[in-house]
Order: sequence, then structure tokens, then C-alpha cells
Amino acid sequence: MEKQEVQLLVRGSQQDISDQAIEQIYHGHYAFRQNTHYIRYAEIDENGVQSPASGSNLLKIKDKSVHLIKKGMITTRMEFDPLKKYRSSYQTPYGTFQMEIATEKLTMSQDEEGIHLDIAYQLNLDERPLSQCSLEIHITFQ
Repeated sequence: MEKQEVQLLVRGSQQDISDQAIEQIYHGHYAFRQNTHYIRYAEIDENGVQSPASGSNLLKIKDKSVHLIKKGMITTRMEFDPLKKYRSSYQTPYGTFQMEIATEKLTMSQDEEGIHLDIAYQLNLDERPLSQCSLEIHITFQ
């Protein structure tokens, strides 16, 4: 399949000391190769300005796992797979932290309009529980 434009609606929540919730819309490109969905996008604000903390983001969806790779001022790899815990580094301008993701729920559905992901996970930072997180991603083909 050739590259196709997509819109991503990302809703997330983080339950810790300061129950944070986000909702953002991004635009990107979609491709499907070797049984894997690839979505590349940049985090751009409502004024069309790319976030200084974001470079490029790549979302890879395959089988029953989701990978998010961020490269920029914040660089990390996140893997969501209910069958295993994933450890990675979280690099920021203020230092590098070790994080662990324990995916509790991952569902994916797809139809002719797009792909829907629903993820719930526990996030640990430097081997300490940090927050209970949820992530909902709607990818709409344009």
C-alpha cells in the first residue's frame, strides 16, 4: 500500500499525584508493509507549530503489540504488549531515566475508516511506580 494521509486523535490520561488528561489531534502518513501498520507524525500545536520537545514519531502496530518511537528533545521507545514488561530509557534535556511499561490492556479494531487503539498500562520510572496510564488513539484515513 502506498503512503496515505491520516489524522490521529490521541486521548491519554495519567493517574498519579496530578491526574493529567490530554487530547490532541495530529496529522501524519500511514503505510502498511509486511503485516505491520506504520504511522509517522510530528506533534504540532493548534497554530501549526511543531513542538520543540518533539521531533518525529513513529507508531508501529503489529499483531498484538504497539511500538511508539519518539526522536527529538525527548527520545524514547515504548512497547505495549500485554504478554511482557518493556524496559527502555526516557531521554530528556534534564537527564535520562529508566522506565518500565507493564501493559494491562491492548485492544485494536480496524475498519475502512481507520484504526482504533485502546491501551491501559502501569508506568514505572527508575524502578518506582509512577502512574496508571490510559491511551486511546483513533487513526482516521483521509
